[in-house]
Amino acid sequence: MPLYPDILVVSRPKLDSVGKHYGLDFQDGSVVQLDSIAGIYFTNTEGFASGFDVFIERIIPGHQYFAIKLRLQQAIAEKRQYDTTNWNCESFVNLASRWKG
Repeated sequence: MPLYPDILVVSRPKLDSVGKHYGLDFQDGSVVQLDSIAGIYFTNTEGFASGFDVFIERIIPGHQYFAIKLRLQQAIAEKRQYDTTNWNCESFVNLASRWKG
């Protein structure tokens, strides 16, 4: 059994527009996400879902847990302002997971 569970990149429909909203599910009941009002924040699985089905987009191996947590701390400390093209939920998840997609 791995020391840390895999981290899931999850999505659900956006609440206010067409497309997907992304987050990181740590499989401990917490999901981190970025939105235009609250910025980066942790919520629970149900909070992230907001009444929608949640889909797994990709799986990040658990051995990357600490690197992802460090990148999350750095992103939170930057207090970067949300931007629909350059700093949104998808770019946030990609930065945290180092996804080159």
